[in-house]
Amino acid sequence: FEDHFDGAGLNASLWNAAEMVHRGGVYTRDNVRVDGGELVLSTVPRNTTVDGVETIENVGRGEPGRQ
Repeated sequence: FEDHFDGAGLNASLWNAAEMVHRGGVYTRDNVRVDGGELVLSTVPRNTTVDGVETIENVGRGEPGRQ
């Protein structure tokens, strides 16, 4: 599939911004954005708790979703 990231945000019909704890880090929707036609995945260290698991590493992750 193809995505030009030309909208105001991530196209939810093509992508799912994951939110989960994985390998000592946390994927959050806050760290996934579209800017100037590009998908931007940010890494921001901060204390976060997801599903009762506390961590200080945050990583943005986008993955193919609904097609």
